[in-house]
Amino acid sequence: MHPHKSISERTNASTHFIHTTSLLGPAQLAQIRGEPAGVAEWRDRAAAADPAGLEPKVARVRYELSVNNVEGARAAANEARELDPDNPAVLSLLGTVELAAGANAEAVALFEKAAAAEPTNSSSQVNLAIAHMRAGNAAAAVSGRRGNGTL
Repeated sequence: MHPHKSISERTNASTHFIHTTSLLGPAQLAQIRGEPAGVAEWRDRAAAADPAGLEPKVARVRYELSVNNVEGARAAANEARELDPDNPAVLSLLGTVELAAGANAEAVALFEKAAAAEPTNSSSQVNLAIAHMRAGNAAAAVSGRRGNGTL
């Protein structure tokens, strides 16, 4: 069996992603308009179109954080993590949720994992520094060192 996906498999995956993403656009517009029911409707449509997709879950996390529903954001971020537990973007997203919840030590651990997976990602490094500052570890934040003392 060939390890690469066929053109039809790639096309179907691409079309599926585009369809899911197109459903999230109206959700963003509803959020801008201050229409929470519209946000939920379009976000749910996107999730139904791609139940195993990360993008609808990420959109839900961002929305829940925007309305200060940390528990809803945490639930959605954990769903995303179940789908792709080592994804640095998912780890960073969950770290952001933990920062919003005031769980600074948990946020540090998540941002450390994200930064270790993508050491050249400056967003991961900045988020890690912010988490260290909120956890009261200014020395680690300023030096750019992770909790274990390494870069």
